[in-house]
Amino acid sequence: MRIWLLLLVVLLSGCATLWKHSSGVVPIGDNKYMISTTIKGFEGSGAHAKADALKEGNEYCRSLAKTLSLISSDKKDMVLFTSDARAEITFLCE
Repeated sequence: MRIWLLLLVVLLSGCATLWKHSSGVVPIGDNKYMISTTIKGFEGSGAHAKADALKEGNEYCRSLAKTLSLISSDKKDMVLFTSDARAEITFLCE
């Protein structure tokens, strides 16, 4: 009985774990870049995905000794059993 309970706890904790994926910085021309992020898990949100993308974009621009200037962004929250949380940003490094 204890083994089954332990197995159930491990499986359920895995469902709540956030899994993140980023496209990385993608050049799209004229000093413009795009980053797309996806978060899988029950606690993922579009705002969280957007924040992760902005952090990654800021780090990239900082590595060029420049500042991120956001052009556009889009985010979608997770819909249970339908879609993951996601965000996409387009930006310049100035």
